[in-house]
Amino acid sequence: MKVFVFFWIKAVIALIFALLLLILPMTAASWFGVEVSSDGSMIVQMLGVVLLGIALICTFAGFNESTLSVRNTMFSLAVTDTLGFLILLLGQINGIMNSYGLLLVVLWALLALAAWLYWIIGGRMV
Repeated sequence: MKVFVFFWIKAVIALIFALLLLILPMTAASWFGVEVSSDGSMIVQMLGVVLLGIALICTFAGFNESTLSVRNTMFSLAVTDTLGFLILLLGQINGIMNSYGLLLVVLWALLALAAWLYWIIGGRMV
């Protein structure tokens, strides 16, 4: 699979979650068993903004033909997705999220693994 396909898949996933968190912050959090107060909804919306930024970065990185730029972007995504996976995993282990939270853990683990794989193989898949 070419690296731009990964960027587009990641962009679509990030965009879906971004829109959910921006438009319905408390509802989206409750789907995963996370209780958010009205004050905390602003932080959830900020997470939506960050995911929207990641979606835009992935969208435009998919058009990039520079091997170095693609590798640098992929490294950034790999680190970000790995940290996101670890935080989600700890949340799942500590019982913060319900069983739907396991879906997020698996999704972010797959995104992190794919990003590390693309970073390791470098520009051969640009």
